Amino acid sequence: MNSIRNNKAVIYSRLGKYDAAVAQLTKVYNYNLSINDKEKIARAIDNLGHARSKINHPIALDNLMTALSIRKELSYANGIFTSYYHLSEYYKEKDPVKAMEYANMAHDISISTSNLKQREAALELKVTLNNDQDIIEYLALKDSISNFQNLSRNKYAALKYDKQSEAKRADLSQLKMERWIVFSVIVILISILIYYYQKTKHAKEKEQKIYETESRISKRIHDELANDVYGTMVQLESKPINIPSIINDLEAIYHQARDISQEKTVFHSDEEYMDDLKRMLSSFSNNQINIIVRGLSNTLWNGISGIKKVAILRVLKEVLVNMKKHSGATIVSIVFERLEKQLVITYIDNGIGVKNNADNKGVGLKNVETRIHSIGGRFTFDSSNKNGSKIEIAIPV
Repeated sequence: MNSIRNNKAVIYSRLGKYDAAVAQLTKVYNYNLSINDKEKIARAIDNLGHARSKINHPIALDNLMTALSIRKELSYANGIFTSYYHLSEYYKEKDPVKAMEYANMAHDISISTSNLKQREAALELKVTLNNDQDIIEYLALKDSISNFQNLSRNKYAALKYDKQSEAKRADLSQLKMERWIVFSVIVILISILIYYYQKTKHAKEKEQKIYETESRISKRIHDELANDVYGTMVQLESKPINIPSIINDLEAIYHQARDISQEKTVFHSDEEYMDDLKRMLSSFSNNQINIIVRGLSNTLWNGISGIKKVAILRVLKEVLVNMKKHSGATIVSIVFERLEKQLVITYIDNGIGVKNNADNKGVGLKNVETRIHSIGGRFTFDSSNKNGSKIEIAIPV
């Protein structure tokens, strides 16, 4: 890299772009300092001083003298010759006497080292200092030819470097593109795997839910219907046959089958839920029992989850079953209200009531209380012999 920078500096100097040459040589000098190579440091600072002398830089002479000092310390004859030569050129216009002194010293060094090329250069320098115009013109022409040849070689070196740099940049760009393609493919594959994993997981969960629902319904059919059907069959086989009893049993079996077939855990809309709720409430109303319902509307269920809706439906059914079996009520009032952030359901009947304690609530009402608590609600039961039963259910919305 340093040799390329040196070549660039030479080209810039030939073109008279000394500032650009100084910039390249400064990088060369700093690099040589970092590796602490004194010979290369001396060469770099000498070239730097020579380039700076062309633009009358104030530290040009300091650079040249520093290089000479290092080379003398190293006893590096070729380097000392170059320093003398550059110092002679530096003083050529400023002090011709000093210029000739340094030219003579350069000539002496070339003789001591038997370096013919350096000797030729020293003699040419001395001739130019003697100001013989014909010889100077000859040397100038010779230098022009030599400089043109050197410039061509250096231009080729710089062009070769630029081509190599361009090729490296192209390779780097291609490598980056390939990495992005690989990264994109990996991301797409991971996304596809995640999608199929979620899809498979959802399908398995759905299958499990269907299995659990079928198992629960199967159990209810076995526990509730099968036993009742068997009991009815036994009555038909016995004699005499009790027709009214069999009819009552068949009606009970019918209602059980209908309840199982209509059992739901999800409602697709508030209208669908309202239909099921109204149907369930009206099924308990007959000639002996008048059920009055107020406040029931579609907007009542805004913000209430499906789980809470199912719980409310089953709780009200359990309360009405309990009423029909035990209270002897003829009038039942059920009021639905939205109070602040609660859905409040108030149930009142005119039945015989029971004592308000945990022992007298029965299994049905205890199940109701447990179910309400499971959805974060509040269940209040109030009963007396005079006023029938009152139940208040509050569900958070």
